[in-house]
Amino acid sequence: MLIKTILKNNNRKAELSVDELNGLLISISSLKLLNHNTAHDINIDAFLELIFNYKYYKGGYNSLSIDQLLIAIGKCKQAPVNYTKLANYLITDKFLFSEYNLQYLICKLCFFKQYQAINSLSEYIANDQPELLTVRIFEELIKGYHMDNRLDSAEELLILMKEKNLIPSPVIYSYIITGYGKRKDYSKLYGTYSSGNQAALSVAR
Repeated sequence: MLIKTILKNNNRKAELSVDELNGLLISISSLKLLNHNTAHDINIDAFLELIFNYKYYKGGYNSLSIDQLLIAIGKCKQAPVNYTKLANYLITDKFLFSEYNLQYLICKLCFFKQYQAINSLSEYIANDQPELLTVRIFEELIKGYHMDNRLDSAEELLILMKEKNLIPSPVIYSYIITGYGKRKDYSKLYGTYSSGNQAALSVAR
């Protein structure tokens, strides 16, 4: 009700600062609203309107706002659709991600198998924030593709990591090797890609 009340009051929009917005989001994201035995749910459309409209008043949302919104969306019954909706908006708005909120969003998109949104987000980051393509972010992407048995996509990410001179972690190797063990021999991967990183591969095996 608080969100709906604020949204109906146009004058209140102009008075809400970024700090106030973040405080509201923190309060809402800390609530335990998801109860399958009731009709209670977060109105994510109102959430998004709240954040995106305030951008035009006192500086709008920031990284903390998105961090809290990511948590709050997880409490919604329509979380898969709403994580995709948020990703698409942030891409359109050229949002400057932090490594934390990017990793969190990718993790949730992978969990809910929202691969079109993942592809769009990956392309945006590669073009606009390539410095965020860290080993940790690659871990989340490869883990997601592994969960959906999309090993070809995971292999493409390994090639991209090689181009960026990033050394895969044991976590990445473990996902790749587990998948390859089901579908193909990974000896070629071992021989051509892991030179200089035998220790990590040994840990993964």
